[in-house]
Amino acid sequence: MKVKLSGSLLRTTIRKELIFGVTSIHAVLMLIFIVGLVTRQHSFLLERARERTLHQAELLAASALPQLTSNDLAGLSEVVDSLSRDPTVRFAMLTDARGLILGHTDPKHSGEYLRDELSRKQLGQPARSTIVYEGKDMVESAAPVFIENSILGWAWVAADLRENNAQIAAVTHAGILNACLAITTGMLFALLLAASLTRQLRALLEGADRLAHDNFDQPVPLVSSNEVGVLTRAFNRAMRKLRNDRVAIERARVELEAEVIERRRAEQELQAANQAIQRANENLREFAHVASHDLQEPLRSVAGFSELLRRKYKGKLDDQADEFIELINSGAIRMQNLIRALLEYSRATASAADPVEPVDSAAALRVALDNLNTAIQSTGASIQTLELPTVKAHEIALVQLFQNLISNAIKYSKQHPLIQISAQRDQGFWKFSVADNGIGIDPHDQERIFHIFKRAHGDEYPGSGIGLAICSRIVERYGGRIWVEGAPGQGSTFYFSLPAAPE
Repeated sequence: MKVKLSGSLLRTTIRKELIFGVTSIHAVLMLIFIVGLVTRQHSFLLERARERTLHQAELLAASALPQLTSNDLAGLSEVVDSLSRDPTVRFAMLTDARGLILGHTDPKHSGEYLRDELSRKQLGQPARSTIVYEGKDMVESAAPVFIENSILGWAWVAADLRENNAQIAAVTHAGILNACLAITTGMLFALLLAASLTRQLRALLEGADRLAHDNFDQPVPLVSSNEVGVLTRAFNRAMRKLRNDRVAIERARVELEAEVIERRRAEQELQAANQAIQRANENLREFAHVASHDLQEPLRSVAGFSELLRRKYKGKLDDQADEFIELINSGAIRMQNLIRALLEYSRATASAADPVEPVDSAAALRVALDNLNTAIQSTGASIQTLELPTVKAHEIALVQLFQNLISNAIKYSKQHPLIQISAQRDQGFWKFSVADNGIGIDPHDQERIFHIFKRAHGDEYPGSGIGLAICSRIVERYGGRIWVEGAPGQGSTFYFSLPAAPE
């Protein structure tokens, strides 16, 4: 029980803090007021005593001048005795310039010399009125008695400060009583204010405790209309909103669980569909490979026999027969090229499922140039390259990409093809350019040439119209893009972007 009581007393609460704060502020303010009042009263009384003693000393000096001039000691005693009836004067005296007391309110000191050091020191000071000594209960002033700049003596007056000290003590006592009354009043006010404020706060605390135990149904009672009451209304609104949100969250949780179940089912269906697509792609690639080989054999027979017919019977039959034989031969050769191109196009994605790896594009370019060495030598093509980076791709695909673009540049160039290859960084990608001095390309054809079997110059130049489609498929596989810029007769520049390898 004692431990609980001690803990309750030591525990900090707003009520205790408010009472202590208001009481402390009252105490500090009253202390400042009392100290200021006593200080001002003491300063006022001390200054008044200084002025009075200086004035009395000057008046005594002026009154004693005739008697001091005529050396009238009896007259000097009467002048000094006139101040003995003033209750504020502790003592008064007249001395000559050497410090001999000529008259004193206490006659037993007459005829003596000044003995204290402060008074004797004043005898050697310039001829002006001044405060000689200032203590707790006495202020002593001195004024010179002089004629024609010649000091005849000094007038001394000491004021008694005991009455002033009594007044200051009375003021201090009254201030302390008033301070105690003010502090008591402030404490009562703090108690009333704390009771008014903490009543609503206690209700809020109980509401927060209910909220912590998931009780959202009982609002906090409103017992005041001040800021704490406004806070209580806001707390009740927040509690209602939390209750509504909790219902909504519970409803959303149920819906989310249903959605998760549905999404898992959809993911399973998607995974099954992807596996089916992969199997279909494998079957399609296998079919394309088998179909190309199965079709190549009869086409080789057609091409071979048509070539034999052309050699054996050319000129022996009529012109129409020769034309038919030539058409059969050229059609068979073209069909062989188309089947071979289709096989290459189907192989363009053969390694798409393999993980990408850093590939040195300069090394891939060297392999492509070795593959095209015959075409380069026969046409006298000049290949100029700058420093090329490392990218994320497959080496075989990158070799095929360079090989197709350079082969196109050689094919569609004029005499002495000039091909320039470079790359520059573009954020997370490297942008490559393959520029040539060839025949160029019409802007209307700059998109369609990347579609399968679409050619810008028809049958004017050899080819199947599938090389750039393969390039587009390779670049798009790695998240890049490919495009061309140029104009007829001004050459072409093919651009493509590939992701940069980590450094």
